[in-house]
Amino acid sequence: MHGERAIDNTGGTIKWKNLELRVNGEIVPATQIIEIVSEGVRYKPPTSWPNKVCSMVVGDRIKVQLTTPLTTGDEVLLKWVPKNQSLLELKVV
Repeated sequence: MHGERAIDNTGGTIKWKNLELRVNGEIVPATQIIEIVSEGVRYKPPTSWPNKVCSMVVGDRIKVQLTTPLTTGDEVLLKWVPKNQSLLELKVV
């Protein structure tokens, strides 16, 4: 099973590869990822984070720790950048 490249950790710093997570228009740094399930394998940075580009397939997930908790009215957008396709867009109510 091979998915699309989503997160890059090859240089030692976690970066978004083809995904973009925004809260209220501001990009959430990929360094705020606390867990990823990439092609069915779970990683928790920094201890089990692979030194590679991680891919995503249906059913995989990314968990982030925001510096500021979401509140009513906040807008969250997860975008697949190469195709400018919104994967998730919601407003906190």
